[in-house]
Amino acid sequence: MKKNTFFSIHFNADKKIGRYVTYYDRSVIIKATGKNILEETKAAK
Repeated sequence: MKKNTFFSIHFNADKKIGRYVTYYDRSVIIKATGKNILEETKAAK
């Protein structure tokens, strides 16, 4: 299964890296399993 990974960098006022976040495209996993567990978890709260 191929999944795409993305990243985002936030710079602070001093032009230094303040935050680095990685995330991936879950659509491949959702399509394969037929479930979106993240949405189901959010709905249960």
